[in-house]
Amino acid sequence: MNSLTGIVEGNFLKRAWGIRKDITLQKKSEEALAESEYRLRAIIQTDPECIKLLSREGTILEMNPAGLAMIEAENPEQVIGKNVFSIILPEYKKAVEKLVKDVFEGRQEKLIFRIKGLKGRELWMETHCVPFRNAAGEITAMLSVTRDITESKLAQAQLLKSEEQYKYLFNNNPASIIIWDLDTLQILEVNETAVELYGYSKEEFLELTVLNIRPKDEQARLLELVEEVKKTDFCKKIMRWRHITSSGNSIIMTIASHSIQYNGKRAVLSLGNNITEKVQLENSLNEERKIRHQQITEAVITGQEKERTQLGEELHDNINQILASTKLYLECSLKDENPRVDLVTESKLLIEKAMTEIRKLSKSLLPPSLGEVGLLQALNELADNIKQVNELSISIQWKDVCENELSNKLKLTIFRIVQEQLNNVIKHADAKEVLISLSKDGNALQVIVKDNGVGFEPDLKRNGVGLRNITSRAEVNNGIVFINSKPGEGCELIVNFSLEKALKTA
Repeated sequence: MNSLTGIVEGNFLKRAWGIRKDITLQKKSEEALAESEYRLRAIIQTDPECIKLLSREGTILEMNPAGLAMIEAENPEQVIGKNVFSIILPEYKKAVEKLVKDVFEGRQEKLIFRIKGLKGRELWMETHCVPFRNAAGEITAMLSVTRDITESKLAQAQLLKSEEQYKYLFNNNPASIIIWDLDTLQILEVNETAVELYGYSKEEFLELTVLNIRPKDEQARLLELVEEVKKTDFCKKIMRWRHITSSGNSIIMTIASHSIQYNGKRAVLSLGNNITEKVQLENSLNEERKIRHQQITEAVITGQEKERTQLGEELHDNINQILASTKLYLECSLKDENPRVDLVTESKLLIEKAMTEIRKLSKSLLPPSLGEVGLLQALNELADNIKQVNELSISIQWKDVCENELSNKLKLTIFRIVQEQLNNVIKHADAKEVLISLSKDGNALQVIVKDNGVGFEPDLKRNGVGLRNITSRAEVNNGIVFINSKPGEGCELIVNFSLEKALKTA
């Protein structure tokens, strides 16, 4: 570096003198500093994190491009000179103010907070802050390096939510859940349902093995299952077990078991449902079925006795009287010739009447030849015979029913049910009109006999012989009987048959 000074005499530059100084080291130092500053600036400009300088008041003094992008700024002018608190969500402003204060007091700080970008996007941010000092060591700004942790926060929130959902489903599952070690059989975890069902506290449960909650006669079967699972390293079974509660009561459980890994151990997750009441109900239903079968048998026997009584009464009170009169006429004709012709003629008429009565009686007792005349025709004939001796209007509706699809057994059952119900109507209903309806929908066949008579309370009539006969006939063919009736509102008998089941039992 040269420094020259001119000497003027008489308005003329006569000579000059100067100083020359070697500044090579200084230049090299300045160039090195400039290069260092350039490198630092390049690093700051390309760093993916937000790097910024803030004043004591929170004014943004400088921010790199990554920071501008984070807060949705299109150019530095939108940010430089603005206060950083304008983008911080209100609930975090006090925490950020404290952070700035602490840093300007010489401490290093970090903070997680949320901001709202210039275009409205909300982000989670994590910042690390240190004091920025000048050459004299004075704190002139706060240097902050901030990164976007929104995805991490969302992932944590999702994981937390998933864990909470798992815990909720585990603890509030209506099934009893027990997780146990496959090697030691030690119970590792239970849910609230298991605690409530078995009567052990969670702490007591974790001191037990799965053998402890089973009776001795079931333990060998469990050990066999364990050995099987150990060999295949797989378990997915649904089995019925007897368990013992803390109070010593025996319960019946349906257990679905699955192989899992639990805290690094081979384990089995068992989901159990208490079916004790269901099994007891099934046993009760079986008893009811036996009683029901006995009642049906009694109804059949009673029905047979009723028919025999009716037959005896009909033979004694009607046909026997006709034949007795005939015998008397014939005896008189043998004694006296004068009225013989009239008596024999009258006897002939009485015999013909007796034959007619016997034919009618036989027709009511013998099953109709439905293979020859068909169910519909047999029902029409039954209705016509009743109309001859009763002031009862009977109409028949036939919808989508093909007789070829019905077995003779089922057709006879339907005929007898209708016949029995019509007898009930004639004897008890005091009805004027009866509707007989047969309809088919898919594999379902429905038979309805509906009258406009006096009606009754079905619960009080369930033990009637007629209704029991109808029910027993229907059940033999997998039919279900419903009765809709109220006093003064007539009666509707509905019998539903499954044609698929009827064909299997035909």
